[in-house]
Amino acid sequence: MVKLDTGGIAKGECENFSIHGHAYRMEFQNAQPSPVLGKMQPTADYENHYRGKDPARWRSNVRNYSQVWLRGIYPGIDYEMLAATDGAKYNFHVKAGSDASVIRLKFSGVSDMRIEKGELQIRTTVNRVTEQKPYAYQLINGEVKEVPCRFRLQDRVVWFEFPEGY
Repeated sequence: MVKLDTGGIAKGECENFSIHGHAYRMEFQNAQPSPVLGKMQPTADYENHYRGKDPARWRSNVRNYSQVWLRGIYPGIDYEMLAATDGAKYNFHVKAGSDASVIRLKFSGVSDMRIEKGELQIRTTVNRVTEQKPYAYQLINGEVKEVPCRFRLQDRVVWFEFPEGY
């Protein structure tokens, strides 16, 4: 057992220790060029980012947030990202009269993508990320009305389909 939380590496308790990681990119295709960034729920922790060998590109004490918004990412559509200890979740908030069909998410840096049992499966070199079936609803006169929705995928571009409209 590696004791990372008690300084095991620094104390020499771990030999030949390595962490396998993989990053991939999700790009909002045809999005507005300057959505408004909103940061909410700051956390107590921070991160340090070291990019390349040039210290001018490094950042220290970068604050983390549990909720981040990109308002106006598409006309009438806001994007919300929520962070939690067990992963991340995102929501699109579509205002009445806006066109949700414009949302397009292009993935790069992944090994494979597919839809299985309604869930989006994203495979990387180290693991598989599962995005649960999308859930969509409308709030009408204070009542939640579920709207059937599903993932669509072609050439590593994901969008949402509403088979009964919305």
